[in-house]
This record gives sequence, C-alpha cells and structure tokens, in this order.
Amino acid sequence: AFAAVAAIEPADLDANRWLGTLAFYDGRTDEARTRLTVYRASGGDEPEPLYQLGELALQSRDGARAHGYFTEALTRFDDPSVQANAPLLANILVRLDQRARATEVFESALREDPGRDHVRADFVSALFAWDDFRQANRVLRAAPHPTNTSGDFVTLAGTDGFVELAAYRGAYPPGTVARLFRW
Repeated sequence: AFAAVAAIEPADLDANRWLGTLAFYDGRTDEARTRLTVYRASGGDEPEPLYQLGELALQSRDGARAHGYFTEALTRFDDPSVQANAPLLANILVRLDQRARATEVFESALREDPGRDHVRADFVSALFAWDDFRQANRVLRAAPHPTNTSGDFVTLAGTDGFVELAAYRGAYPPGTVARLFRW
C-alpha cells in the first residue's frame, strides 16, 4: 500500500518512512537512503528513521553527518509524545559513546524482560566494541532459561534446593540419603 502511495505522491511522509525502514532492514541501502532522506526533507523526525540515517551515514564513512543524525534522534526522546523504545535509545547512546547511560538503558530493558535476545545481542556487541569482555561475559551468562523450569518451581515452592533421585527406583524408604543441590 505504501508503494502505491509513494508512486502517486513521491514525497508522502509515511510512505517514505516505512518503505525506507523496510529497505534499511532488508539491506537495500541505496533505496533506504533515498526514501529516508525524502522522509527527513518532508519534515519527518521520528527517532528510528533518524537512527537509520545515522547508520547509513556511518556506512558511507560520513561520521559527522552520522553524529548529527544520532544526536537529533536522541533529542527526540525528550519529547513526551515519542513512544519509549529502550533498545533504540540504547543503540543511539552507543553510537554517541555515552557508555554509562547506554549500559543503564540496556540493563533496565533486560531486567524488564530478560527474554529479549536482540537487546542482549546489541548490548554484548557494544561491550565488545568497548573491550569490556568481563561485562559481556556476565550479560551472556545471564541469559534466562525457558519458563517452567526448576527455577519457576523455586519461586512457587520456596525450597532451599533439590535432590536428584534415580528414575528406575519406584520408591525410596524413609531416611534415604541423597545429595541436596542448593539453588
């Protein structure tokens, strides 16, 4: 639908925003650059397309232009009407080398939802770029286990640990000694 709108009205803000974003994520950089530039020239100022324009500028080795787009994208988060997007904000902060604040946003997003693997991957990538391998190791090791594991049972049962018993024995007499594995 957006392609049809863009064919009729080449400067349509929404059509260029979404077609440019799709092209960006599909790796069609020339189309993404063209559409997102038209979007920006038409008054578009959402953080994600600005971030994408910054990434495209980096690919073209235009660091000054990229920095401008990233800075502008960051200022858009000051507007209360802009929907919160922690992973995007964190990646913008990474590009602007605001390490402490980026780390804070990444960690907050992962505390809120530990299963967000794309956020974990972006965070680890940033930590590698900053040569913070110890922290990257911690973030990778903190990956959650799928639900309905013994960890979920711990929350429900309030136990101190568990014992492993052989599956082939049907019953254990009172007083059977078994190793206790603490949580």
